[in-house]
Amino acid sequence: MAENHPEQGPGLLQQAANLGKAVVRHVADGGKHVSDEVYLARLAICADCPSFDPERTSCKQRTCGCRVKNKARWRSENCPLGKWPTPEGA
Repeated sequence: MAENHPEQGPGLLQQAANLGKAVVRHVADGGKHVSDEVYLARLAICADCPSFDPERTSCKQRTCGCRVKNKARWRSENCPLGKWPTPEGA
């Protein structure tokens, strides 16, 4: 998978649209969260990714732009680059 490393993340409207889709998926999944182990593994993967913005703790990918600390907790969500392992039960 080719990686895209934009200098800036998606614009505000795109972020809002991406968040809306994520919320719908999260609600459809029953609001389930991943285990603490999976959550910490996801955060570690993000911290090492060139698309991670440490100042804003967000992903700079156009199809994301989410605050990683929130998105990494939701079982329904995935890394836009496919770097997160699939949690059990998903």
